[in-house]
Amino acid sequence: MYIIYALRDCEYCELAVEELTKRGESFFYYPMDNDIPRKGPSLQEVKDKYSWPTVPIILKTSKEGEILIGGYTDLMQFFEDE
Repeated sequence: MYIIYALRDCEYCELAVEELTKRGESFFYYPMDNDIPRKGPSLQEVKDKYSWPTVPIILKTSKEGEILIGGYTDLMQFFEDE
């Protein structure tokens, strides 16, 4: 399972969603745009938590916990390394 923190008009966010969909991976997509009402952390809080300055912020989760993949390019490298 993956988690994507993203912005709606972000090309790399869209590419990450497309890639995970193409691979049949399950994921949660969290749009972090300021105009979307939501509960939970702000985009800045997520960036600070993972020490990641840009979007998307992609995580892989499992029973053991979560790991930060990074952004779209990092996701592609992650799949290449598997």
